[in-house]
Amino acid sequence: MKSDEEKILVHQMKKVKNEISNYYKIMKYKQCLKLLFNLIDPTENFFEKIVIVHQNLDIRRNRLVLLNKLFILLNSVVNLSFFL
Repeated sequence: MKSDEEKILVHQMKKVKNEISNYYKIMKYKQCLKLLFNLIDPTENFFEKIVIVHQNLDIRRNRLVLLNKLFILLNSVVNLSFFL
């Protein structure tokens, strides 16, 4: 990770993932969904300021992995296959 936007997004994803896990265990699904809203700003900043398909293949790969992890996190609460 190189940029602040990447670091912030990763940090927020970890935080949300842990909180979702806690709420999921006690079947507070609405709370899980609400937690996803905490990812909006960091995700928007990431897409606004980061070139995902970077010429450096390692950076590109890392950014694509990050986006895949974001998808998995979102999909753990909401079935996104409907939108694909």
